[in-house]
Amino acid sequence: MNIKINHIAKIEGHTGFMASVLQGDVKSAKFEVQEGVRLIEGILIGRHYKDMPIIAQRICGICPVVHNLTSIKAIENAMKVEVSEETKKLRQVMEHAQFIHSHALHLFFLSLADFLDIENDLDLIKEYPEETKKAIKIREFGMEMIKLIGGRVVHPMRNEIGGFKKAPTLEEIQKLISMGEEIMPIVLELAAFFATIKTPNFSRPTEYISMHKSGEYAIYDGDIMSNKGLNIS
Repeated sequence: MNIKINHIAKIEGHTGFMASVLQGDVKSAKFEVQEGVRLIEGILIGRHYKDMPIIAQRICGICPVVHNLTSIKAIENAMKVEVSEETKKLRQVMEHAQFIHSHALHLFFLSLADFLDIENDLDLIKEYPEETKKAIKIREFGMEMIKLIGGRVVHPMRNEIGGFKKAPTLEEIQKLISMGEEIMPIVLELAAFFATIKTPNFSRPTEYISMHKSGEYAIYDGDIMSNKGLNIS
């Protein structure tokens, strides 16, 4: 008997599952993911270089910061533009802020229900109302960081080649620091909650690839490395 599920939710792109079952035993299983084509490169052909980061970040409404900054860095590299340490730090903060709000959304509202065997997110919210509030507060913190530095949460506009159209004020930076101090206990409480969740004991041979930079968590700069020897400087 062949089993085929054409559409599986909660994943970027289109996903299908296929399995072959013989007398109750699964003989083969295949999980197929097809990523949607954005064609952003074609849209950028012939455009002014200042337009490129603004267009490139339209790839996503949840993670526009990384696409925006990657485009800016590519142009700066091509034009040999050097930026200040202040600019680099602010960009790094924006990257981390995007991780905070994107991961809070994904972990709680896209993944958690499956791990807890709950049918949908509405039932999840009813069963874990306090944890839901904490996840929302954490996400709001990440979004506020992006807004104060980039001008707005979705598709920020202050970033540009060479720096920022407008940098955050000292008062705004101090506000972010205060918000971070307030949100940290909530983060630890939610982390403790996630630590209680049982996850499947499953692994397979995989090449894991990431950026690496000595002395820091590489999110803005670094070498591309893997656990199987890949090293691109």
